[in-house]
Amino acid sequence: MISKAISTIFVFGTIITALELNVAHAAERASIPPLKKNKVTRFDTFETTQSKQLAMAPDGSKLFAINTPNGTLDIYSINAAILTLTASLPVGIEPIAVATLNNKEVWVANHQSDSVSIVDVSENPPRVIRTLSVGDAPVDIVFSSSNNKLAFITTASSTRGNVWVFDTEAVGSATGGNPISVLTIRGDTPQARIFNSGWKYGALNGAFYW
Repeated sequence: MISKAISTIFVFGTIITALELNVAHAAERASIPPLKKNKVTRFDTFETTQSKQLAMAPDGSKLFAINTPNGTLDIYSINAAILTLTASLPVGIEPIAVATLNNKEVWVANHQSDSVSIVDVSENPPRVIRTLSVGDAPVDIVFSSSNNKLAFITTASSTRGNVWVFDTEAVGSATGGNPISVLTIRGDTPQARIFNSGWKYGALNGAFYW
């Protein structure tokens, strides 16, 4: 059975006559399954380049991965070479580097937040225990090679590069922490630092400093 309905619609002063055809056939309708909408998972891309995406616990029991677009530190357990996601912890905006201080503590550099998140991964669930305020756009974190006593955090502004130095055993009681020193580097956008036998090396826009 087909029924016709004529309706008049005014659109921007123009009269439009629409003819609607309604098919009324109960059996036919019942035989047509409803359309299913595909579930779309949203994924926001990011522009900041990651400098240190992965880090492993010294005892080899966990793998830490930064999820830059999601703003999280993802924690995986390692068992017989099999990775299992055990936690996904919110940190700052655009985390781009992760470094393990020891089996208990992990540091994450948040590029857009201008901060470093200190995460206690020994707790269940893991949680951020301190947030350090550093200069514009932190890009990397390394610890002194002998005893991890000092943390060196490179920041990349448009006019100069800085290295923020913190005592890992006493980051300071003030909000944002108290750095031991802030070193200024003649150059732009430092990208990474490494330690080798006590010597400190840094890459700065293709130049090498020590």
